[in-house]
Amino acid sequence: MFPNYPYKIINEDDIHSTDSTQEIAPKERLFHTSSFTQRSFVYYFLGSVVIILSFISGSLLHPISLSSNNRPHSLNQDSLREFIPYLSAETRKFEFNRTFANDPSEEVTRAWESLIPKGQGVIRLPVRNEFNAEVYNIAGYHALHCLYSVRESFFALHRMSMSNDTHNAAVSTADMVRHGRHCIEYIRQSLMCNPDLTLEPFDTKRGKLKEWGINRRCINFGELSDWACEMRLGDNEGIARR
Repeated sequence: MFPNYPYKIINEDDIHSTDSTQEIAPKERLFHTSSFTQRSFVYYFLGSVVIILSFISGSLLHPISLSSNNRPHSLNQDSLREFIPYLSAETRKFEFNRTFANDPSEEVTRAWESLIPKGQGVIRLPVRNEFNAEVYNIAGYHALHCLYSVRESFFALHRMSMSNDTHNAAVSTADMVRHGRHCIEYIRQSLMCNPDLTLEPFDTKRGKLKEWGINRRCINFGELSDWACEMRLGDNEGIARR
């Protein structure tokens, strides 16, 4: 903590080089004693100052560090997952559901919108993100939005192929291609990020894959939607149109 200075003992030869047996005069002895006392006082004084400053700085920084822990702070994605509650797993079988696969209709639209909780999967957490905000979007609902957008584009292109209105068809197609490109790539990476590891049987004789009716291990989607609704930022409903 303190600087180390070299000390050199002053002997009699340094003071009286002509007479080694001569005793140091009282005045000279007083000078050396006083000089040593002054140096000691300086070192003790500096040491006391350092200790006091260390105590003061620690007292000041301690409440600052405590108050910073109470403020929203940035976390990485792994830490953000700690806010997601435990979601139970369940065994499900994939079955072809025409309600979601049929041509566009009010019934089909309602079915798709029922998959999205109130708030559309946009939630608020007490953690600031890289944009200095506390708002997050649950990626699973983003993927559903993208899939629905691709579905709409698919049927819209089918309708336009049967129509003679080439001008409006070209404008609509350009917009669908732009958004569709984004959504297809988003869905691709989502599927690769959390791939379904179910082993689907393959019929080598007929060259067909069994896709439906197989037990799969799934996250309870209803529990996720309940939590998303509880933590929602707003009250928007249905699938977001972007």
